[in-house]
Amino acid sequence: MNQSIKLRGRYYELPIINQPVSSITYEYSITLGIGGFYIRINNDFIWAQYSYQTDLNISSREAWKKLYDIFGKIVIDATTDKSGSLHLKFENGIEINVDCREDINCHSECWHFGDINGLIIYSRPGETVILG
Repeated sequence: MNQSIKLRGRYYELPIINQPVSSITYEYSITLGIGGFYIRINNDFIWAQYSYQTDLNISSREAWKKLYDIFGKIVIDATTDKSGSLHLKFENGIEINVDCREDINCHSECWHFGDINGLIIYSRPGETVILG
């Protein structure tokens, strides 16, 4: 396993904690630039802030509008588990959850994480794969 990925209980901790979201792009998927890393979300996701929670379609205008609320915000938690789910939490209380269980209907990858040094983590329904 890559040295920058830490195992925390049953979760893998992504190496973007205490880093701000520096870019957000949309082209059939949502890509977040965080430090020297990127996360590409290819599937619908759950958006939560405090007691409010909603499912967002990746291609919806509402999803794109809500992303503005995380631009420039610090990541305070970033984990994935072996079943492929991704959890991101930001300093303003916003959480993004991408569920990638085997029974979820998604593309070949629910999400993809990488950096310029070749670290790649991706999720297919029911599993998380770490390369690099």
